Amino acid sequence: MTLKVYFDNSQLNKDQDCTKVYPVSRRVTKTQAVAKTALTELFAGPTVAEKGEGYSSFFSSATKGILKSVRVEEGTAYINLTDIQKIIPNASTSCGSAQFLSDFRH
Repeated sequence: MTLKVYFDNSQLNKDQDCTKVYPVSRRVTKTQAVAKTALTELFAGPTVAEKGEGYSSFFSSATKGILKSVRVEEGTAYINLTDIQKIIPNASTSCGSAQFLSDFRH
């Protein structure tokens, strides 16, 4: 199956708008745990090929294991992460937090 995850892209985001993200498609094994799989793909960050196309993210191989759990109830996702403050220290800047949160809006 194909999932979409969203990252910043320096080549597409000419305005340098911290809230803009762009989709990349990921082929994954078909699963009933779509939310968990999509978040796992997101937290792994852009691939080497995607980075070559201008995609970037706070998420990388350092963050690929941060998901503790996810559950979806009545259209709302509840996500439990490990403490990411030391892994992603810049997420607390104004632009950094906008970029971080934009990844989750899609």
